[in-house]
Amino acid sequence: MSSNERVDAQPRRRGRPPMIAALAGGLLVALVGCAGVPEQAETAPAAESVTAPEAKVKAADALSSGDKEVALRSFIEAAEQDPSDAEVFYAIGSLYEERGDNRLAARAYTRVVQIDPQHTSALEHLGLIYFADRQFDQARPLLSRAVGSNVALWRSHNALGLIADALGEHADAATHFTAALTANPGSAAVFNNRGYSRYLAGSYDAAERDFRAALAAEPGYDKAWQNLGLIYARRGDYGTAVKTLERVVSPFVAANDVGYIAMLSGDYRIADQLFAEAIRLSPRYYQTANDNLAELRRRRTATALTTQ
Repeated sequence: MSSNERVDAQPRRRGRPPMIAALAGGLLVALVGCAGVPEQAETAPAAESVTAPEAKVKAADALSSGDKEVALRSFIEAAEQDPSDAEVFYAIGSLYEERGDNRLAARAYTRVVQIDPQHTSALEHLGLIYFADRQFDQARPLLSRAVGSNVALWRSHNALGLIADALGEHADAATHFTAALTANPGSAAVFNNRGYSRYLAGSYDAAERDFRAALAAEPGYDKAWQNLGLIYARRGDYGTAVKTLERVVSPFVAANDVGYIAMLSGDYRIADQLFAEAIRLSPRYYQTANDNLAELRRRRTATALTTQ
């Protein structure tokens, strides 16, 4: 895909909105790139003008036959003829997002929201694109507007929960995760996320219940097993923690990770044993355990000096 400068530098017809120019230019560059034609050959002969309804019919037919490239080009033609059609821009955004081009998808969804500020699907998709890019300040208001219109948008609630946790707002996070589970009660990922939020808030019993609920929904969900191991380690049940982690990670990784929590908890003797076990199991490759062992010795020395 060409840069913004190259796309935006394309000459525009009179009355053609800048948004359309960017989308049309982006599509043409993409198609040329797929065909292996040099960028200097981007200029194509002018196509015969079609009306917006004709272009939408052509796009729908192309989608029915599985030709998404023609569908995208046709939707762009429709948008050129009728730049006030929010659904056409939404279709453009969906097709770009499906192709993995979130930059152009975000432009299309932004145009949808400009035309129809209450377009819930566009709000959600645009918010989730910003969320995936960790642009939380832009994602949060969009997703909040989306769930304000439709409380059943569990993906938006889940993302809002993760944003709240990142900001240390664990009570707000739990509210969003609970709303997500109301809409999608079988989601192992959301149970796991709510459990981790409760873990961060220090509510270990509630966190354990959520991790177990995640595993009941999806027994092979690795993250829930790992987080359940964290709960055992935080409680000082290091043996059970190691065994739990070994279900999803290598024994030397389990020993190192539990040893790290033991070190943070001040259980230096246990931490020393676990780091040594991690090194014994993987002496050649597990540099992390050696680094943690060095940090443990530094902490023990500092503790000894302060108690003298």
